[in-house]
Amino acid sequence: DGVLLVLAQGEPCEPCSPPLIAALLCAALFPQVATASQSCLPKKLKQGASTDGLPKPRLMVRDAETGEPVKVKMHPGSVAWTEVLLSSPYLVYQDLVQSSSLYVRDVTPVPPLALALFSGSLAEGMVYPDGHAELIVDGWIRLAIPTRARRPLLETRRRLDALLASWVGRPDSRGSGQHAAGAELLRVIVQLLNIQEECAPGAGGDHAWNQARQVQVQKQNGSSAAPTAGSKKKKKAA
Repeated sequence: DGVLLVLAQGEPCEPCSPPLIAALLCAALFPQVATASQSCLPKKLKQGASTDGLPKPRLMVRDAETGEPVKVKMHPGSVAWTEVLLSSPYLVYQDLVQSSSLYVRDVTPVPPLALALFSGSLAEGMVYPDGHAELIVDGWIRLAIPTRARRPLLETRRRLDALLASWVGRPDSRGSGQHAAGAELLRVIVQLLNIQEECAPGAGGDHAWNQARQVQVQKQNGSSAAPTAGSKKKKKAA
């Protein structure tokens, strides 16, 4: 809430919504991201219907050294440990812990849009004839969006990056105009996060890994992949 108050500079502002809190966690914890995939789910599950017998999502993180997917489990101490249905195929986590198995702990599902706006580098990907296009986060997470939305999202990310860079580079230059622009941009981003529909993990959750592996093969003779979320040792966020 303090971030929102600073950006608004005394103007009336709404309390932080859960999607915005998740987005800020994404900014703080990236690249500690786990992907979730799930098979054998009914196409539509009625509200309040029992989830008994449904499989838990399969979680993967990216190995920091090889860039390969590593299977992990959700730590029993996590609030979402008993959850079968997740609101997003992407989760940020606080710790990666090795005990009897490799666990992610203190996890939070984050909207794909939050990854696009608040995480690693963002680039254009493929455009498909069905009206969808890709945004590539950090070189390996591929998000499918309507083609018409790609340019506005890239521009929103560019404006957000420029605003934050100006504040960091010239902290004494935050005039009322910049604060007003920051508050207005934040309001737009909050609206986008709030209207994004939940997208539960599906059977195609391994697509990002397959695409990332293809990119890695293409760059086999080049530089090695940059360190990201994974490691088979206990890891705490900075």
